[in-house]
Amino acid sequence: MKTIMIILACLLAAMPALQASTKAETKAQEKRNAEVQDGILKKKPEEAWKDLPRPRNGIYIVNTHNLSWGGRGAKVLRVAYYLDNQLVEEQGDIKIAWAADDYPAVEVEFPDDKAFNLVRVDIVEPFSQGAGLAEIEIWVDGSNVAPRARISGSKYPRPGLCEIENLIDGKVDFGDGAGYWLTGEKPAYVELKLRREVKVKAEPKLMVPPPPPPAPVDAPKAHSGKGRLP
Repeated sequence: MKTIMIILACLLAAMPALQASTKAETKAQEKRNAEVQDGILKKKPEEAWKDLPRPRNGIYIVNTHNLSWGGRGAKVLRVAYYLDNQLVEEQGDIKIAWAADDYPAVEVEFPDDKAFNLVRVDIVEPFSQGAGLAEIEIWVDGSNVAPRARISGSKYPRPGLCEIENLIDGKVDFGDGAGYWLTGEKPAYVELKLRREVKVKAEPKLMVPPPPPPAPVDAPKAHSGKGRLP
């Protein structure tokens, strides 16, 4: 009996230390979980933009904000498709969001079942002080073919900075004038000549039938006042 009492006394004495240890381990695990979430959900904008969904077929255009200088980018775009210098289709009044600390993007659909081998993007309305973009991707059957295109267009006045080739380098902003494109020229435009002709038929959209009308509900019968209610 005395031995049992001694053991119980020892256990009771050790309880605060065990509880403190368990609490510390719980806090450490919570911290590790938060760090994992930070890595997945709270990436820096210049990294997180790559994880956003892309169209299987279409153009993905990413806006710029010109780092801490700000004041540059795009508000309204026009996209035109050409086949051997002949206009195939033009899509205008394409609005793209602008943010001082993020990289908003807009998706543009290809012409339906029409061949093209050159894409032109015009900045119809620049943001504030001047025109610019961060990245242009051209997705064909799930693959971005823009990095293999021949790119040309409006220039930036200072050689080596904000060059048009930055639009297809897979980066947005990673340094002074690198990773994005700016221009002071008007019109502000970019042309991407593809290596091969592209022709994509739009996928049919599934029509969801409307829900059936609700079944009629019989009106309750009036009670005669005689007898008891059911």
